[in-house]
Amino acid sequence: MKDINQIEMTKSTQGKFYHFFDYFREGFSLPEFKALRSLSRGILASGSTSVHRSACKLNENTRPKKTAERLYRNLKRVYFDERIRDRLLEIQCRKLDSDTVIVVDESDLVKSRARKMEGLKKVRDGSTGKTAPGYDLLNIIACKNDGRELNLLPLSSDLISQKLEADSLHNLLFDRINDIIIHSGNKGIFVFDRGFDSWRVILGLVRNDNAFIIRYMAQRHLELNGVLMPYKAIRDATPLQYRIDGDQPGTWFECGIQYVRARVSDHPSKNAPMVDLRLVIVKMRRRNRRGKMETRWFSFLCRFPGRNWSDRELIGNVLRMYRLRWKIEELHWLVKQDFGWENMKLMRYQSLKSCSGWSYASSIR
Repeated sequence: MKDINQIEMTKSTQGKFYHFFDYFREGFSLPEFKALRSLSRGILASGSTSVHRSACKLNENTRPKKTAERLYRNLKRVYFDERIRDRLLEIQCRKLDSDTVIVVDESDLVKSRARKMEGLKKVRDGSTGKTAPGYDLLNIIACKNDGRELNLLPLSSDLISQKLEADSLHNLLFDRINDIIIHSGNKGIFVFDRGFDSWRVILGLVRNDNAFIIRYMAQRHLELNGVLMPYKAIRDATPLQYRIDGDQPGTWFECGIQYVRARVSDHPSKNAPMVDLRLVIVKMRRRNRRGKMETRWFSFLCRFPGRNWSDRELIGNVLRMYRLRWKIEELHWLVKQDFGWENMKLMRYQSLKSCSGWSYASSIR
């Protein structure tokens, strides 16, 4: 006999599942809507993004081959992935508030044994550090704290082949950021890893008046008190007057903050445009298993328009929000492993984009 709590949880999950799909009745034909619902049910039941395996789990009054053909036919529709993404952004962005953390994560989808899939190129496998055939991924997810728990809201997932796409990854990024701004009223705080520390990204975010945190690569000079200085000189001149305890015992952070200016042009002129930012410098102290102290430095470039935080509040919020990015990376890894993203065997690029984006949204729910 099933546990009563388990039965209630199942009913609650099913209710949320069907409530989520009701939003997709608008803007989609009945066959498209049924295909989306069937695909998600199949993914969740089979634990795989394989269309054939999903079809086998649907138990429809037809052969699984016919069910799979129906799903394939809808996934191949032109602009199907864009319509799914636009509707998902419209739904999810309504829930964002000014303190919602919006994590941008660049990843990859490795197809090491594939040779004939459309648009394959060499990508860096984050697990092994080696290159292999595959596709780039740009995932954006919001983390909203409602006071009781942290809610994860998938916003978009773009599978990209640089062979077939006209836009670069950064152009695609700002297309998504602009969509989020429009649908949310420019709410939320964007969080980026080191790969997005570039003057083009910073300039675009400042022009949009976005709040953001970017992990600083410490390779570019910044202007401090009117003088361009390398990172190490700025770090040495910064008093680490704030201490914040870490989540793990024996770990703490000694932090400081500087008001700096960053160049937002690749032109070598002395009069190149600059933007005002805050540089949070962090010295992590940790006691290892042998009892010895370890030290690690890292820094963040950030901007928070319209927020009157003290320096201590700003530093605490930066550390808290950036730590969420690591949790999101773990979640992405679990989704990729548990639902077999890298086992998708769709030959057409359009079908692959549609299946990837939709499976991301439905599996995280």
